[in-house]
Amino acid sequence: MCDWRKVLRSNFLSLTIELCGRNAGVPAGIVELQLELLPGSKTQYSENEISSRLEKQRLAILTADREFLLYARRWWSEYQSARETHKDRKVKVFASTSNGRMVPVTHFVSPMQAECHLSSPLDAARFVSLFKVLNEHSETPLQSIENETGSGWLSASVFLSQRQGSQCNHATLLCSLLLGFSLDAFCAMGTSRNGNVVMFVVTLSRDSSGVAQATIWDPVSGERNPVNGAHAFATVDCLFNGKSFFANFQASNSLLTASFEVENEELWKPLNPLKLRIVPKIPHAPILCQDVRVPEMEKSLEMGLREYLIARRNSMGVMTQFNDDLSYALAQALQSYERQRRSGQSDASSFFELCVRGVLGPGKTFKAIPVNVSHENVGVIMDIIQSSDAGKEIVETVADDVKFALRVQMFPFPEGVRSVWVLLAVAYRNKPSE
Repeated sequence: MCDWRKVLRSNFLSLTIELCGRNAGVPAGIVELQLELLPGSKTQYSENEISSRLEKQRLAILTADREFLLYARRWWSEYQSARETHKDRKVKVFASTSNGRMVPVTHFVSPMQAECHLSSPLDAARFVSLFKVLNEHSETPLQSIENETGSGWLSASVFLSQRQGSQCNHATLLCSLLLGFSLDAFCAMGTSRNGNVVMFVVTLSRDSSGVAQATIWDPVSGERNPVNGAHAFATVDCLFNGKSFFANFQASNSLLTASFEVENEELWKPLNPLKLRIVPKIPHAPILCQDVRVPEMEKSLEMGLREYLIARRNSMGVMTQFNDDLSYALAQALQSYERQRRSGQSDASSFFELCVRGVLGPGKTFKAIPVNVSHENVGVIMDIIQSSDAGKEIVETVADDVKFALRVQMFPFPEGVRSVWVLLAVAYRNKPSE
């Protein structure tokens, strides 16, 4: 860790920082830093003053951490003793930060707002779903506070910077963004239908009779469903956000039968919110908005993909021609695909079909394959296309009057994240019937 306040001594600081690997405490490299305060502060502090201040803060943090740990252990003992099945529930109060400090999981959530590209909760869910998932098929169990192991959780700023993380990072970021829209949002821990320990997001609302209703958000796919909808989650053991933590106190932890009246302490056992507040919390860094030249980037990627396709077919000994009018018509389909990913509802494709028929006329076969990624790597995109039977068939098409069409559409999000859609199509004359 680097504390920038040491620069207050002379307005300039040179230091060496040891980087950590995936496991806290394991060095991964060294970075040499030079910090300069601009404009320079007229008031300079002695090294003793700065050291004294930092030491007081360190001791205050240690004291607060110790006080909360003692309280949490008593709370955990009460929860376990209330019912035998509670010992097996996925109730996680603490998580390790990337520098090895154990903090309440509530530290990883706080309301976040973006100044651009996120206009609704649906946009927020789509944004988070574009981040790469690590260990997607081998989730590390989220263990209780009594046997915490494993690598640390990432802060929002680190997760945004590296654009990849585990399911817990996706869940805490999505929850923070939904809180920024003033939704009553919580991260949830439980199990999936196949028995894996998982995290997801829950938003609560009241129906006309005043009963709490839950909406389930998958932070990895961006999909949302009612409790009884088509999602992958089976149980819910605890809920938390930046201010509250609740452990499921009901006899059953089934998601289908659980009550979400979190204020009822007979159903949900809370951690004292005053105790949660005594542990110092580092604020999240703001979400950055970057200027993206979308049209230029789309054109560049299209040219790269065209050149790749031509080279691939040249190696087969066949010519490659493109139909620009057909390529133009493909754009509306990509707009529809992105809207569907955000809203979860399919758009009518009647205009698209009419446009394609208008370009091709009668007696033609039309085939197309869409690909959605979050990068502009031509080779990887073409590998994805050719990895499917449909894509391989399109790339290797040999027929009468073969014409290809290609369109790229990019949809910008904060932090330079982009949803990149590619639609590759081919059209050719049907063989005359014998």
